[in-house]
Amino acid sequence: MKTISRYIMTLALLITAVGGAWAQGPWTSGDCTVTLNNGTLTVSGNGAMDEYANPSDRPWDDNKGDITSVVVESGVTSVGMAAFIDFSTMTSVTLPEGLTAIGAGAFYSCSSLQSISIPSTVTSIGASAFWDCSAITSVTLPEGLTTIEPMAFSSCSSLTSITIPSTVTSIGDLAFMSSSAISDVNLYANPDNLTWGSTDWSFKESKATQCHVLAEHLSTYQNKFSSANVSFVGDLQPLATSDVEVTTNAAEEGATFTEAWFNMPTNDVTADYELVRDMQDEANPVAFSGLPSSGNIVVKKGDDGKYQPAEALTIQLIDPLAAAEAQNIIAADGITIKVLVGAENGQGAIDYDQDNPITLEAFLADMTPGYYWIKAEPTDENSPYDGTVYSSEFTVVEQYDLLVKPANDFSKGKVESVTVGSGSVTIDANTGEATKTGIDPDTEVKIKAKRGYVIDKVEAKKTGPALKTLTVNGMQLNYVEGDTWQQAIERPENAGSGWRVQNNYIFNGGYTLFTKGGGGATYVYVRPGDTIDATKNYSLEAD
Repeated sequence: MKTISRYIMTLALLITAVGGAWAQGPWTSGDCTVTLNNGTLTVSGNGAMDEYANPSDRPWDDNKGDITSVVVESGVTSVGMAAFIDFSTMTSVTLPEGLTAIGAGAFYSCSSLQSISIPSTVTSIGASAFWDCSAITSVTLPEGLTTIEPMAFSSCSSLTSITIPSTVTSIGDLAFMSSSAISDVNLYANPDNLTWGSTDWSFKESKATQCHVLAEHLSTYQNKFSSANVSFVGDLQPLATSDVEVTTNAAEEGATFTEAWFNMPTNDVTADYELVRDMQDEANPVAFSGLPSSGNIVVKKGDDGKYQPAEALTIQLIDPLAAAEAQNIIAADGITIKVLVGAENGQGAIDYDQDNPITLEAFLADMTPGYYWIKAEPTDENSPYDGTVYSSEFTVVEQYDLLVKPANDFSKGKVESVTVGSGSVTIDANTGEATKTGIDPDTEVKIKAKRGYVIDKVEAKKTGPALKTLTVNGMQLNYVEGDTWQQAIERPENAGSGWRVQNNYIFNGGYTLFTKGGGGATYVYVRPGDTIDATKNYSLEAD
């Protein structure tokens, strides 16, 4: 009883009430400024509040009956002794992260306060800090708290449960005296590191209050704290990992960043990080390759009515930071390639339709003349890539080649000129042939005989690109330079050849098409969209 008497005598000095004036501040309290406005007492500043052994010394003591809420702002490091004692009309308290201590008797007899959340930075709660907060039903104590001083939650008659975090190492005498409504205590603290004072007159009678601890701690609690007025139960589940505040150098909320930092709490920490590839990095950007430097792609219309490039075209998206064999990321998971179609806007510029792009596959299958711009972007928020990469703008133009030649030896040297559009074409003196490439459709071609000769007839025939033959394990395939395997297999010349495409693989008979690596040791599937390359070592193998 001497211990109890000592605390009660101390508190008797704290609860002196005096009437007085109605000043609204501002008032000074240690390193802080205190103001009262419309029932809210606000504490601001950088540092600690004063300690008030006698509550009548508080500059705002005369106004305590007008106060319904207390807001302690960021920068305040501790709530002083008896700072808010006997605020009987106060119903809410806001405390900031960065606060480290709640002083003795700070909220003594705040009889209308029903709940309070203690910031994660608070390490100690002073003696009798919440004595006789008779309406309080819940208190959130944070991981990081180490000390609960004597009588901190005494006479909290409406408090039914409380959770004591794993970081607590000291619970003072009679910390929960006369808080007899508490039926459950969730105690995460390690008993090997814990000191726990007297629990007389605390909790429910006859150890009816259950104290839930981790199963691994149960026997230690039962042996070390057998005198505590609780029944220990080893059914507590481990705490979920809590977040540590992390600061970054992101330019704006939600943006990616290159640096992150945090301060170690009084816990072990596991820091998981997840990086994505910055495709727009200035030193090592991801970039498109395979597009012509001239800005034009020349295409010709095939017999199927679709446009294909006049020369082999392989568009790639190169990541210089990827391994050499995987630098082309155009088909990588998390990357979406879109082809934007442009149109002249009547002001000498090209506008590109961002809302209705086409796929790269659709573009390559039928390269209709026009204006184009290709972009690569992350497929979704889970993509390992960040940023948007654009190709250079380019134009697809339809152009064709011309060969004018004599049908017999007599006709050689008898043509005066060959004109394409407004320009003449050089005639080879030895062969009598005139060649011209890159001619737009509907361009006029004129052949004029020399004086003394007349043209008997002119036969103009459509010609396609030269057909080539590739032989793989004795099986022939006709193709045109620049064909993909899919395009070549679909050519009429290959009907009945045995070549077929199925489920993104290429077959002939019961064999699958591969390319052989160095020394023939490595086999790689050939895909229908791959361009035929006669220099590669193709092979049909049983799969």
